[in-house]
Amino acid sequence: PLAVGASQKLLVRVFAPGGASAGATDTTTVTATFTGAASCGAPSATDISTVITGQIRVLKTQAADVTCDGVADGAFDAAPLSLKPGQCIVYKVVATNEGTAPVTNIAINDAVPAYTSLSATQPVAASRCTSTGVSGTALVYAQTATAVSCGSASNSVAPSGTATLTFAVKINQ
Repeated sequence: PLAVGASQKLLVRVFAPGGASAGATDTTTVTATFTGAASCGAPSATDISTVITGQIRVLKTQAADVTCDGVADGAFDAAPLSLKPGQCIVYKVVATNEGTAPVTNIAINDAVPAYTSLSATQPVAASRCTSTGVSGTALVYAQTATAVSCGSASNSVAPSGTATLTFAVKINQ
């Protein structure tokens, strides 16, 4: 039974075999039925899943840089950090093509978090914007006072290819 005004979340899990054709769809319809004297019709919800061949997964991790030298003091992780004003954080954003087809024109853009500013000492230039499996126009690092990016206007990321943006911020004092 579902109480008046309550809701129930449902997860529709769809499996697409490795040989599934791009564009193939799966339609799932969930319909509520009622027992007893009360009848509320037959409300339903429909979910349509479509097979795609290119899929980018983005993972953002961070590491402390207590001395603000642009070098992470330990391993990158997604866990929260406990740092003080004046200390720095190095972020690493990795975009990976987990699909079976190339993805074009990738660019990673990130904003400088609130209550921080870009650190005066950034990671070494060679590590700020890197890639594997990327062809076409090379990816380029760019920054403004409030944002950073790694990308280009015309590129192609092969399956399993990656683009990585690394930058450091300083916690405001």
